[in-house]
Amino acid sequence: MNNHNVRNIPTVAVGDTIALKKAHPCGANAWIVTGLGADIRLQCSGCKRHVMIARSELERRYREHLA
Repeated sequence: MNNHNVRNIPTVAVGDTIALKKAHPCGANAWIVTGLGADIRLQCSGCKRHVMIARSELERRYREHLA
């Protein structure tokens, strides 16, 4: 099995603040994890909008833990 494209992210928990590769259209780059499951619920730290992305999508877009 070829796993060279798989990127393991650190465990995220509700309340963590993370950065993704692209900023939100409002300009903020920090996201607060508000829900976990098959999909991850994130809240933009700038405009407070909620989005849900698949765990696999988070693995591709994840950059770093901020807090």
